[in-house]
Amino acid sequence: MAYWRIVWLGVWTSVAYGIAHDLVTAHVSPAYFLPPHHPVIIDTKSPLALALIWGVWATWWMGLFGGLLMGAACRAGRLPKLEARDIQPALLKCLAVLWALAMLSGLAIYLFGGFVLGWDEKVADRRLFAVAIAHMVSYSGGTVLIIGLSIWAIRRRMRKHLEH
Repeated sequence: MAYWRIVWLGVWTSVAYGIAHDLVTAHVSPAYFLPPHHPVIIDTKSPLALALIWGVWATWWMGLFGGLLMGAACRAGRLPKLEARDIQPALLKCLAVLWALAMLSGLAIYLFGGFVLGWDEKVADRRLFAVAIAHMVSYSGGTVLIIGLSIWAIRRRMRKHLEH
């Protein structure tokens, strides 16, 4: 049961992250969540509805994958076991930092992308591009976060083993 609590922690924190992320990005560029960039899940252009729907739809699977991996890192084998409460504070801190990095990345691209990338007036939608960058930062950073927390958990278990 302790393993599945870690899996559940991965899923719910991922979904909460996705909703918090998309509450910002869907208000910056609702077009990012609509065709041709994304398929229609519900027929709406409401940024709030898009954020809630896509915040869940696009992140639950990442949380499941992360939860399964972190659960194995915390529970598998003979080393001392970690509980969900042992990994939760680190996970929440990492997600807060990742959210800030994603938002700052999008903002930086919006503000300075033209200068850095040589855009001119032909770039139709800087907002959409900034939102796409924020999402790329979140997915790539989330992957690194999952792997990093899993390694951290194994190392913590090894230290606990050596202390006893």
